[in-house]
Amino acid sequence: MAPQEQPLKYKKGGNEKRMMCQKAFIMRMTICSFSSMVAQLNKAQTKVVKSMGFTSFLKVDLKRIPRKFSKWLVESFDPYSASFVLPDGQRFTVTAFNVYVTLGVPIGGREIIEITKSSTDKEYDEVKKWKIQHNAPKLTCTPEFILAKKDRDESFKRNFIIYLANCFFSEPKNRYYSKSILKYVKEVNQITSLDWCKFVLQKLITSVR
Repeated sequence: MAPQEQPLKYKKGGNEKRMMCQKAFIMRMTICSFSSMVAQLNKAQTKVVKSMGFTSFLKVDLKRIPRKFSKWLVESFDPYSASFVLPDGQRFTVTAFNVYVTLGVPIGGREIIEITKSSTDKEYDEVKKWKIQHNAPKLTCTPEFILAKKDRDESFKRNFIIYLANCFFSEPKNRYYSKSILKYVKEVNQITSLDWCKFVLQKLITSVR
């Protein structure tokens, strides 16, 4: 979830006009769909997810998103100091270890550096053309695509992690996966050796900033 500036609006108050700028908070991907999907995973698929270090996400059980609370969290986070500012002025600094304690995802290891248009042309083009796999599904079709992978092959692992990242960490800008981390899941046996905690923290900072 990230704040997005809306057009300036004016509200009349007596003879004065007060300029108001509101921030809209948009959920790029529905976490509820992810919650519904994990509830349908079979035992073998569940075991694979645990082996990759993402056990906590199997416990996600949401029917709706508490928007007011989510908005308050975003507004309370200072991205420049990576800390939450409490109502009394106290600050709680967020670290990669805090992310680990909260989510339990792999910490340490290889840093995840997102692919962007500012990356080297060769690197960006490789990701853009989706050379990792064929038949890449749209985000709305992803749960069905993942659940169909009952053989727990590399495709299941890769798509589960990418979908999870798009739901919770990244900000897809259209109907398809955000391709920013695709190169890191090309070799699925490397997933557990990535520093997901640092990546989550960095995404929180850049999203709010």
